[in-house]
Amino acid sequence: MKKGVVFHIKPELVAVPIDGDCYANRWWMSHPEKGIAFYIGPNCLYPAPQCHHTKSAVERVFGFPDHIPLFMPVVFATHALREARRIQKEP
Repeated sequence: MKKGVVFHIKPELVAVPIDGDCYANRWWMSHPEKGIAFYIGPNCLYPAPQCHHTKSAVERVFGFPDHIPLFMPVVFATHALREARRIQKEP
């Protein structure tokens, strides 16, 4: 992986309990069809969640085209970590 990538995971998947870290009561940048957004950089070990405690901060800081703020009571981050590892293996 030569550059950073924004990737998405469906809200239904990240809400499924799994061992590891979780984020509670956050607003997420979300694409209506793709899901909530994470970012993984070329030299990063962990994906960066595109979320915040306030809706206004998400709108201001993570203003991705075609995305809307989505409140999630809980997101299990291990799902994103698995997807990030898959992406990092791509050429």
